[in-house]
Amino acid sequence: MLAIFFLPNLTRFLKLKVFGKKTTDFMRKIFWETMLDRRSYISEWDESEYPPYPHPRHYKRYDLIDILVDIKWNDPGWRYIENFRLEHVEEDDLLAQASSFFLFGFETISTTVAFALYELALQPKIQNTLRNEILEVLKKSNGRVTHSMMEPNSLSLPYLDMVVSETLRMYPPLGFLNYMAKKNYEVPEHNLVIEEGTPVYVSLLGLHYDSKYFRNPNIFDPERFNERNKRNIPEDVYIPFGRGERFCMAEKFGLVQTRTQSVF
Repeated sequence: MLAIFFLPNLTRFLKLKVFGKKTTDFMRKIFWETMLDRRSYISEWDESEYPPYPHPRHYKRYDLIDILVDIKWNDPGWRYIENFRLEHVEEDDLLAQASSFFLFGFETISTTVAFALYELALQPKIQNTLRNEILEVLKKSNGRVTHSMMEPNSLSLPYLDMVVSETLRMYPPLGFLNYMAKKNYEVPEHNLVIEEGTPVYVSLLGLHYDSKYFRNPNIFDPERFNERNKRNIPEDVYIPFGRGERFCMAEKFGLVQTRTQSVF
């Protein structure tokens, strides 16, 4: 990963890959079978011919694959990404998008839940507080788990929000964020200029474990994120999903899935 970011020419020369050949061949096969199948009916789509909830085989899903189908074949019927047309797209560029969604949508959530369970096992008091909250909410809903219940910042499960937030502080999915300077930037109060095109790493672990912002940072304490305390956390020191225009677009999905898995 360091070579891909800092030495891209060397990476291309050595043909370094993230996935192995067997995995890549399998993903390429599944991906293009899905793309071609989806295209076969998206290109003939007519909303007026179908009721609101037709058979899944016959409606647009407005998901990642639909977007990639449009980028590849430029279907005029697509209404949401008019500003994102691409004239020339390599086939593996499309596959890379789907692979990234799969990798970052699975690994990040599974590890977050695993670390949350680990910390709850070490601290029975926190575990019991969370369990009692979940059982009380399920009792009120007759055992039904609803989407609104699982949404981030839901009033239904505030302590679960706190546990998930503290897990992401101590165990962020990535230990760092990587950026590329778009223009020269003079760091305030320092004799340092980051020149345009310079690769930049932002250490999430360094921020999340800084005792200046988080007292006793090595202790798992969900109360850091209660309504009173979380207001005192500076905006740019807790960033498990990144910041700016390249923040994680799946933040809400990831939090909903993490909360749901934690409940079950």
